[in-house]
Amino acid sequence: MVTDYLTLRTILIFLAAVSVPLLLRFLIRLLKRNSREKELRQKAQDRQREETLDLVLLNPQQGQAAAGSVPYEVDYAGNDKGMDVSGRRTSDQIMVQLTEHNELSRRKHMMSLEKNIRIGSDGEGNSIVVGGVGSCQCELFRYRSDAYIRDVGAQRMTILQRKKQKVYVERNGIQLRTGDRVILGNVFFDITIIR
Repeated sequence: MVTDYLTLRTILIFLAAVSVPLLLRFLIRLLKRNSREKELRQKAQDRQREETLDLVLLNPQQGQAAAGSVPYEVDYAGNDKGMDVSGRRTSDQIMVQLTEHNELSRRKHMMSLEKNIRIGSDGEGNSIVVGGVGSCQCELFRYRSDAYIRDVGAQRMTILQRKKQKVYVERNGIQLRTGDRVILGNVFFDITIIR
């Protein structure tokens, strides 16, 4: 009886010793596969956003209204010669990528600073519409070769965050840099300046 107990105990220990590493290996593979699938989904979403942006920029009727500039040739290899598709120099062009973060989602806006970019809650006259702010809250504009932001709302609600410092944006304007964050109530925009 004691030997049966020892034999049963030995078998259980052996099964535990074999099954625990197998179970751990299975869980690790499952987590890696989920991570890989998540990366692939994110890449597919990014690719679809880029293709949609390219279509808008290359469409002569919609591109002018949506992007406010001539379409650009996109060279992902980094061999850009500073020309648009019509052959004009684009070195003085400034594009701004605004990555909008709100409670539910994240959107990217790529816009030229040939015209001022207005952000507000009113659908008329604003380039980007967000809720919870003034009808026209702030405006991004170009002065010489730099991008600036100014508050045009009735209340001073536009906040610029650079690294750990925050400042209220005034009507005179503040120069924008890549990495800045513009905070409008519950929504914020990460800024990337592209020259």
